Amino acid sequence: MIIWGKIEDDYPTTRTALVESLDTNYNGIAVGKTLVTIGKDQKVPVRIVNLGTVEKHLREGSIIAGCHALEMIRNCSSENPDGTLMPSEPQVTKLLAEVKTILSKEQYTKAERFLREFSDILPSDEMDFGRTNLIQHRIDTGNTRPIRQQPRRLPLAKHQEAMDMIERMRQQGVVEPSNSPWCSPIVLKKRQVPWAHRVKGGSQHRPGQS
Repeated sequence: MIIWGKIEDDYPTTRTALVESLDTNYNGIAVGKTLVTIGKDQKVPVRIVNLGTVEKHLREGSIIAGCHALEMIRNCSSENPDGTLMPSEPQVTKLLAEVKTILSKEQYTKAERFLREFSDILPSDEMDFGRTNLIQHRIDTGNTRPIRQQPRRLPLAKHQEAMDMIERMRQQGVVEPSNSPWCSPIVLKKRQVPWAHRVKGGSQHRPGQS
């Protein structure tokens, strides 16, 4: 989770710094390295995780991390000695192949540089669903009764496909077995790449439009 910490010493505002853990973890709580920009209030976000199974409490004023000012931040890109971009992940190559025939040479070059610059946020394969633990939420249903929904049977031809998808997500820890009365029927929807199939010749085409 992320909490807000206050720096003890005065740092120049808008200064970039690195927040990291101390030599020893504070009461079994680990701190993740984070690049931050120091504001006027001298507060910075701190990523923490409880390494144990017992609930921990942080007291106000506890020293849990160190903050070090950075002198230089350099943006690096992957390039070969001849100046050409290095081969990237299969997903980038796949996306570029899908748009190569509908983009001009200049547009393709821009798309290639854009995708390679942000390739770290693309899924590495179909098993990589992607998720974050920066935000957590909980729905308190209280005494509300579950909503009744009409059963929706999957076509027999899609049953095995749905079971395979559920098993993959279970192995990744995305879902877990449950017998909750709040469960909902499965709805299969074919994945599309909107910007690859709907943009052509500078015009936008949306499903349902002629």
